[in-house]
Amino acid sequence: MNTFRAVVRPACWEQELHRSRFIGWAYPAPDEQAVATALAELSQRYRDATHLCFGGVVGGGRQAGPARERFSDAGEPGGTAGRPILEVVRRQGLVETFVAVIRYFGGIRLGAAGLVRAYSGTAAGVLAVAPIAEFAAFVRWELTLPYAAQGLLRPRLEAAGVQWLEEAYTDVVHWQLAVPPLQEERLRREIATVSSGQWQPQRLGTLWRPVHPVQ
Repeated sequence: MNTFRAVVRPACWEQELHRSRFIGWAYPAPDEQAVATALAELSQRYRDATHLCFGGVVGGGRQAGPARERFSDAGEPGGTAGRPILEVVRRQGLVETFVAVIRYFGGIRLGAAGLVRAYSGTAAGVLAVAPIAEFAAFVRWELTLPYAAQGLLRPRLEAAGVQWLEEAYTDVVHWQLAVPPLQEERLRREIATVSSGQWQPQRLGTLWRPVHPVQ
């Protein structure tokens, strides 16, 4: 099963070094629009900041095409901010992940080496608290079954790594499911056997989901 690792939702972490305040934000970055939206939000929120530097890997997961690396020093000396942030993202094996570090200058110059440590350290700090997941391509199913069949089928599907997307209850039960591709044929046979062919899941395409639940 093809997989990738990425930040799931925004996270923030900050530190103070030699009177300068460094605020790190990590964001999902499936495409360029997600990066543009995040930068616009941060520019507005921290419009009085001294620098807004960033680095990350755009795409490279669920979207077709190669990943694109982005970084900016935003007025800091070349190579002291954006690229160190990007290197932290790369070292952790992440794609679809964008990290911005906002700096409020405190009056003490850190020097090139100090800036690299500050920006890379802030990037590492925010990624340490950000929710990160391994994503995989699942098959989307729609399955309709009688109420009495829930207790029989649910444990078997859960044991196979199936995830519930939606549940609706009318005169029958309607499930929208994310099924691991390697389990699809086996589960189809099993459902056909236990229902004597009465319950037939409908395949609705594929979608990317975290392999395990994310807190």
